[in-house]
Amino acid sequence: MRALASLSRPTIFALALSACDESTAADAAQASEVPSRTWQSAALLPAFSAPALASFGDKVVLVGGDERWRTERALETWQFDGARWEQLPTSQAPSARQRPGLARFQDQLLMFGGKETSLTPDFADYVNETWTWNGTDWTQLQLAQSPPGRSAPAISSWGGQILLFGGQSSSGALQDTWRWGGTHWTLLQPGDGPKDCESPAARLSATVVMFCNARTFVWDGVGWNEKATSTRPTHRRGHVLASFGERVLMYGGYADSGNTQETWEWNGTDWRDRTCSPSPAVREGYQLTQLADKLVLHGGGESQTWMWDGERWSLATLPTMPAARRDYAIATLGERVIVFGGRGRGGLLDDTWAWDGEHWKELQPAQRPAVRASARLAAIGGKLVLFGGLGSAGLLADTWELEGETWSERQLDTHPPARQHHALAAYRGTVVLFGGASSDPLTADSALADMWQWDGSSWRQLSLRAGPKPSYRHALAGYGDELALFSGSFAELWFWNGEVWTRRELGDAHTPIPESAVYMAQLGPRLVAGGLSDFGFGLRTREWDGTRWSEESFLAQSVGPITSVGETLVGLGGAPLRTWIYASR
Repeated sequence: MRALASLSRPTIFALALSACDESTAADAAQASEVPSRTWQSAALLPAFSAPALASFGDKVVLVGGDERWRTERALETWQFDGARWEQLPTSQAPSARQRPGLARFQDQLLMFGGKETSLTPDFADYVNETWTWNGTDWTQLQLAQSPPGRSAPAISSWGGQILLFGGQSSSGALQDTWRWGGTHWTLLQPGDGPKDCESPAARLSATVVMFCNARTFVWDGVGWNEKATSTRPTHRRGHVLASFGERVLMYGGYADSGNTQETWEWNGTDWRDRTCSPSPAVREGYQLTQLADKLVLHGGGESQTWMWDGERWSLATLPTMPAARRDYAIATLGERVIVFGGRGRGGLLDDTWAWDGEHWKELQPAQRPAVRASARLAAIGGKLVLFGGLGSAGLLADTWELEGETWSERQLDTHPPARQHHALAAYRGTVVLFGGASSDPLTADSALADMWQWDGSSWRQLSLRAGPKPSYRHALAGYGDELALFSGSFAELWFWNGEVWTRRELGDAHTPIPESAVYMAQLGPRLVAGGLSDFGFGLRTREWDGTRWSEESFLAQSVGPITSVGETLVGLGGAPLRTWIYASR
């Protein structure tokens, strides 16, 4: 089983060059010590909204995070070698923050500032920390004097030093200029320089260049001087700058006429328009830096990395991956995880994807189930069976099987009534269905408590004397020789032995995930239950050892549904969409 391979091995992707004028689980066991497991993002191309980017040796280093209102997580550090992105492990790291300043200083990177966000969107802390990266780990410097805290400062290597200018603080735009010489920060007196500026900075020979409010400013080591030019870009903000040989390249920004995809070049005397197609989409938060004989552009909440070779832009594409979605169907078939449909940004989906532990592959069957969300999948006899869900015309009651890469519909006279948000699980060579909702939108009166069994050729309804309450917030999973059901609506745990349901009295404070959509799977001798938090922005997870629930762990991502494969769980979640794996640390 290769489900963990992506956690330690980077994902390779191809660089697509194009001409500039072209478009382009096991028996239950006795209670044992809870293993140390956590949700981990499979290493794909990072798609952070406001990262910092800088060249470092023959690599590009990116620092950032993809969750907005979090300060408890450390900043992620990634490395790009021109062909692949790789997340770098660190023993210590700065707290998660947006738009810090990052620049090369001798044989290290220096990072200053950034904006920490919290669960309260109106609150932000502009930090004034100085950190260095040596290629292996981060070190915070303890300094007697530092520039005031800020985000998005203009920062550039310059003459064996670092020049830092402006940025945003809690009091608004800053206009101060600082120099880092290796041991301390020094405040400089810039004279009549840029004001109310939202521009990055880039080094050109012995100067530093900024394009601010449609004016070009150059730092000559003494002060800022405005340059008169015969031609220039229009007024803009949110653009990016980077040195490139004997030129400075500028891309994008928000101009007076709207978003722009313009590319301009500064030669030390004048500007030249180098705009061509294809070009990266315009987004705020891009960062630009040099890598060997190219420039690398990344960020803005996109998972795309673009490269400029002096003549044209080319796109380094992400490995194939499902589009963003929720309420999809997911199950394990052999050593592959299969995902079908769900609700995407443009509506309901009908695509089928397979994950082998390292890569996603879209299957291309000749026929497929209709678009739907909130359907369920389960494995039986080397096939997957899919039932129900919410389609474009309402609730569905069709039964489909996936064998290999082929979908086929089973034409049946007897089957469960149409429903969504039901539970489906493999059990003793059959598939068992319980509950769900018989209407859309969901209501308490629409909750179902019927139970059906699929033997590979037909459905039959099981007769129940007693059992779980009607519910559509529940999950089913095999647990030893029984079938476990946990209801998020009523926080109840039930076990089915093939004939009767028995309720397990929880009797402790660790009742997991009430009042939320619940997903559950068996990992070895344990059940893992997860569900959305009360506010819907994160996943709460607990483990059942046969006697009691463990302490709750929290991931600030909406992940699910989930499925077990080997000794891991796999699910999709986050924005942008990522593959999340619940495994040993």
